[in-house]
Amino acid sequence: MHQRIIVRLELSPRARKWLQNTRETRGMTQIAMMSRLLEWYGKQPHMIRVLIMGQVKSIFVCKRSGLHLIPHAACAKTSRTFLPAA
Repeated sequence: MHQRIIVRLELSPRARKWLQNTRETRGMTQIAMMSRLLEWYGKQPHMIRVLIMGQVKSIFVCKRSGLHLIPHAACAKTSRTFLPAA
């Protein structure tokens, strides 16, 4: 069995509701759910983690080769945006 470290989290009511609904749907415990989410987050590239945390104002632009980040100042010049950053 893997070693575990206990961490206390404070969640907003909205986040708590999402966690409860998702874990019930998936049949997982809160511990398993949060552990997997944090492990996934930790494996993401730095730029993705920064975007998830809302630390950069950028947008995603759909192009044939995939998703691209465009600096916030360039947003007005792009007409094919579909997901604004928080």
